[in-house]
Amino acid sequence: MTDSLMNLGTIFENATKNLSTTMNDAFSSTNVNLNQLNLHPAINKLLNTNYHSSQNMEFTSKQIVDGLNSSNDKEILVILKYLVKLMSTQDNKDNDIIQVFPHVIKNITSKNIKIKRLVYIILLSFNHLQQDISLLSINAIQKSLTDKNCINRALSIRCLSGIKIPAILPILLLSLKKTVKDSSPLVRSASAVAIIKCFQLDRDYSRNKQLSNELKDESSVPYQLYNFVDILLSDNDPKVLSSAIVCYNTIYRGYFDLIHPKFNHLLTKLPDLDEYSKCLLIDLLTDYSIMYLPQPSMNSICEELQLFEQSLQKLIYTPSANVCLSLSRCLINLFPFNITNFQLDYLFIKFIGSEQENTVQLMMNQILYMLNNNLIKFKNSQITTFIPLSRDSVKLSKLKISILIKLINESTFDTIFKELKFLIESSNIHRVCKILILKQLNNISSSITNVEQLSKIIRFYLLKLNLERNELLIAEYITGLRFLIQTNLSANIDILIKLTGKLINENLSPVAKSSIIWLLGEFSNSQFSDEKSIILNDSLPDILRIVISNFKNEEYLVKLEILTTITKITSNQIYSKKKQGESYDLDNYIWKLFNLVLQYTKYDLNIDLRDRSRLIGSILPNLIYLDASLTATTIIDFSSYFNDNGNGNFYIEQCYSKLKEIELSVLLFQLVKPSPLSNIDLGLITSSDYSTILQFNKVTSIKLDLELLPYYQELRNQPFELKDYSKYTKSISSKTMDFTNTKSQSSILGNSRTANNSRVSSYGDNNVKKYKLQTLDDFLSHGSNSANLFGSDNIKKIIPESDESESEESEDSEEIEPSEESEAVEKDTVDEVDEDEDKEGYEEYSDEDEEYSDNKRLL
Repeated sequence: MTDSLMNLGTIFENATKNLSTTMNDAFSSTNVNLNQLNLHPAINKLLNTNYHSSQNMEFTSKQIVDGLNSSNDKEILVILKYLVKLMSTQDNKDNDIIQVFPHVIKNITSKNIKIKRLVYIILLSFNHLQQDISLLSINAIQKSLTDKNCINRALSIRCLSGIKIPAILPILLLSLKKTVKDSSPLVRSASAVAIIKCFQLDRDYSRNKQLSNELKDESSVPYQLYNFVDILLSDNDPKVLSSAIVCYNTIYRGYFDLIHPKFNHLLTKLPDLDEYSKCLLIDLLTDYSIMYLPQPSMNSICEELQLFEQSLQKLIYTPSANVCLSLSRCLINLFPFNITNFQLDYLFIKFIGSEQENTVQLMMNQILYMLNNNLIKFKNSQITTFIPLSRDSVKLSKLKISILIKLINESTFDTIFKELKFLIESSNIHRVCKILILKQLNNISSSITNVEQLSKIIRFYLLKLNLERNELLIAEYITGLRFLIQTNLSANIDILIKLTGKLINENLSPVAKSSIIWLLGEFSNSQFSDEKSIILNDSLPDILRIVISNFKNEEYLVKLEILTTITKITSNQIYSKKKQGESYDLDNYIWKLFNLVLQYTKYDLNIDLRDRSRLIGSILPNLIYLDASLTATTIIDFSSYFNDNGNGNFYIEQCYSKLKEIELSVLLFQLVKPSPLSNIDLGLITSSDYSTILQFNKVTSIKLDLELLPYYQELRNQPFELKDYSKYTKSISSKTMDFTNTKSQSSILGNSRTANNSRVSSYGDNNVKKYKLQTLDDFLSHGSNSANLFGSDNIKKIIPESDESESEESEDSEEIEPSEESEAVEKDTVDEVDEDEDKEGYEEYSDEDEEYSDNKRLL
């Protein structure tokens, strides 16, 4: 049934459109002007169907001009909507709009707020292309500034400031002088936006002038705007103050003369501002406090900062992530000693569950920054919030992993390590995240002192070494084991033996190979007496022989560690013989391997490797850098050097002479290497997001000069005039209505027409004469003289007195100037009205009054 009715409605709608199109074509072919014909309203509505029922219809230039010149508001509105649609969809239609621009401007005097708003939109887009025609609209816009509707006044000042013609600057300044003191907060807030546009227009007109120099000239535009901003910053309305703070931050940021006397006023209004203005004001007051207030501490804090701290306490339940970041920045720089009282951990966790990933990433970076500076702590129950999920992006998962690593301590190690193992073994986590987990664990392993916790990490690494097939992960496991073994080699010989077996038998990645070879070099510098250590030490020449056999095919990292390790072993043997008072025999296996490695590295393609080889060759005895006849392809015959009595023996003698200078090599290669420091991943520190957070948390470097503190205190104590316009406004609301008194209700309803016409509520006026409705019999019973029953005296008792009072009130209300503070200001029946609300909404009280009048006549 419903579908059939919908189909029937569609049929009727299409039939109406076709009929109206046919009739319009017929009238247009006969050159008949429909506006001059006195047609029935139903026919007029039918003929105008095309104007307001077809949104996708294309209009010709003639139809656009006729529609804009029509006396029907609906026709004008449809054409204006069509033009705005062209502006937003097709750039090549701008010329068509410019051609009808004068016809559009003609409708700027319309009383329909929808039409006026669309005209303003088109005017703001094309005023710089049609300056002469745009200037014709200035007079109409100025008249709208005195309109009784606050929405019209706000739209007018915003439109006037958006016209990009420098010639209107004097007019705009005069208009702003009036609107910054308007009784409506909507108009004053729009004035703050207009001040920004006015300043930008003046900057385009005078680019080479310095703002500081222009503020010294009282006739300049920046100076006058400076005074307007001063007035708006003194406003008591939070909406106006929010716009004023945005205006100050855009134009006069750093000019703290506007802030000094209003510092406490801004602090008290901070919780009531909008979210964006809160962020701006918190950042502004943070810098101001550092520059002009004494540095707070746990034991001493000035009254202004106490008030600031109390205002910040009211923001800990804010729903805005931006306010949360500004709040944390302020606490980091001003109140780090009292930051735990703000419960920022709960505030941050609230935003981590946000669906906006950018917001979550900023919060994570701020948490990481505070964890690095030990400014925040999380409870064990909150740790699960930072566990990466399968739906998280790689970037977000890396941030969560970094935070989890930073939260590891004695009490949380088991919980976090269990989750990290699960993430490493999970197939839903990206490989990059797994590598980051291992890197972060390796970085903090040196800071873990609990033996049981270290053993858990080592056992997990060894287990994964046997199961893992990814070379990058294997490299990180071996690197982690290297960090752990390095701290206590004697207790981890078994692990080193297992790693050595993997080096010989498996094809490991370059990072893994270089880590194991480095460990063998460190082991060679230590002296152990247990059986396993002795066996491993005796096996080092054979291990190095196997590794060096594929030297030419290895990566740079492996080659470098082979060179370093063989140098450590050689220098250690030479120095040990010297300490025992024995001479070092060059005819041994290690020294021959050392010469072979020097020969490989001397002619290697890597410049760094060649430089290191040349350095080592100049310190330790060798044949490669003494005998110039040895090339990259020469096979070294060591027996010829030891048995020959000629040049070969000469080179050996030079090698023995270098044994006396072994102390330098000991300093370079025999010292024990420190354990790696625990830090967060360097790639994360240099990331753009973390760098942004570092820059965000920075504050001004200018500190307070204590000698000037009394002067600044005097500036803050200067009185200023608080602009509170609410005391002049009395509007009908639930607070002013007395529902227990029926007479008061009838009084309000009886004067609703006056309130609607003059926008001044007469509620509470004791001079207004009240009357009581009576029946006809009761009324007739009052008059004893029937001849005077309908005389003037009795008529005045019913209607004329109230009409006279209403007319007097309306005349008085029309004479009220809203910009004069010493007199009564204009009163709006609606305190807060959305800008998109239709003007017809203001007819609410007049409709109620008509209904009341009908009831009165019926009685």
